[in-house]
Amino acid sequence: MISLAAVLVSAAGCFYFSDELLRLALEPAIRHAGEVYFFAPHEAFTLKVKAALLAGLFAASPVVVTQTWLFLKPALRAEERKWIIPIILATSALALTGALFAFFVVVPAAFGFLISMQTGFLKPMVSAGEYFAFLTGLLAAFAVAFNLPVFVSALSFVGVVRASALRRSRRQAVVLIFVAAAVLTPGPDIVSQLCLAVPLIALFEASVAAARFIEWSKRKKPGQTHG
Repeated sequence: MISLAAVLVSAAGCFYFSDELLRLALEPAIRHAGEVYFFAPHEAFTLKVKAALLAGLFAASPVVVTQTWLFLKPALRAEERKWIIPIILATSALALTGALFAFFVVVPAAFGFLISMQTGFLKPMVSAGEYFAFLTGLLAAFAVAFNLPVFVSALSFVGVVRASALRRSRRQAVVLIFVAAAVLTPGPDIVSQLCLAVPLIALFEASVAAARFIEWSKRKKPGQTHG
C-alpha cells in the first residue's frame, strides 16, 4: 500500500508535466519518423496518463524497492539484515542504470533499425500508443535484467550457488542470456536483443566476481567452518 501510494502521488505530480514527459518519451520516434499519430479519440489523454505513471514509478522506485526488501526482512537472519541498505541502494542504482541505458542507447538504435526497413512503397505511420508500449517494455526489461548481480549475490550469500559452479556453467549461461534477451525485449529486432544480451554477459561476469568475494568474506569470518 505504501508503494502504491508513493507511485500514485508521484504520478499525480508528474501529470502536470505530462506534455513535456510525453515529448521526451516520443523523441526517438519523432527523430526517426518525423511525426507520430494517435488513432482513437481518447488515446492522447491515455498516453499522457501513462507517461505520468511511468515517470511516477521511476520517481517512487526507491520507496518501492525499500518496501520490497523490508517485506523480506523477517525471513532474514540478524547477520543478513545489515545488508538490506546496501542491497536497496544497489538495486535502485542498477535498475535506474538499465532504464537509462535502454532509453538513450537501445531504443534509438532499435527503433532506427526497424524504421530503416521502409521502402519506396512501404512508408511508416508510427502509432504513438504502439511506440510507447515498445518503449516501456524495453525500459522494464533492462531495469530488471541489470539487477542480475544482486540476484546472484543474494543466492550466493545464502549458499544456493557457488562461484565455481557459475564459472563452469559460463557457456550455458551465455546461451540462456541470449534466449532471455529474445524473450524480454518487446520487438523482434536483433539490435535490441544484442543490446540487452551483451550487457547481461558483462553483468554475469560481475556476478561471478561478486559471488567469489562473498565466499571469501564468509571464509574470513572467525569461527567459520570450511566445507
